[in-house]
Amino acid sequence: MSKLKVALLHLLPIAGDIKKNQSLIEKAVKRAADQNVDWIITPELAVSGLQFSQKIGTKWIMQQPDEWMLNFVSLVQSLNTNVFLGCPEKSESGELYNSVFVIDRGGNIIGKQRKITSIIDDWSTSGAFIEPIDMGNVKIGVLICADAYNKNIADKFLAKGAEILIAPSAWVQGYTDQTVSGNKDR
Repeated sequence: MSKLKVALLHLLPIAGDIKKNQSLIEKAVKRAADQNVDWIITPELAVSGLQFSQKIGTKWIMQQPDEWMLNFVSLVQSLNTNVFLGCPEKSESGELYNSVFVIDRGGNIIGKQRKITSIIDDWSTSGAFIEPIDMGNVKIGVLICADAYNKNIADKFLAKGAEILIAPSAWVQGYTDQTVSGNKDR
């Protein structure tokens, strides 16, 4: 495998401000692409911001790709890079998922991973599909936030041939492991 240049976007999406977050993502992806990176990884739920459901609910979540995503994949193609985009999605049957979409240099959505371990995502359904995404020269596994809390999911990706694991996550002030564990002294 050759060297990869990766940009990890450290963004602060605003919970529920979809248009502002989409604009922020576009600007950050353009800026990262100017550095000739191979992969750009957004945080978990970059489009919606963490805890969005408490502010705007979930009725706005659509099947992907929606109009914005179609425009975004064209942008990714024009920048000649690959992007891992954290975005909620609705399935054909109506379930909601915390997902990461993998968009290649050609502007194609070549895969997606739905978050499996939903500890505090009361709005989302747990994904069940664990399969590496073939990036052409390397197979990757996507662990979304809590999916990386133990090694079970990572081991399944590795057993299926994943060579690299990435773990897009998002944390906001007051929303740390103490929220999950109940330990207020951390």
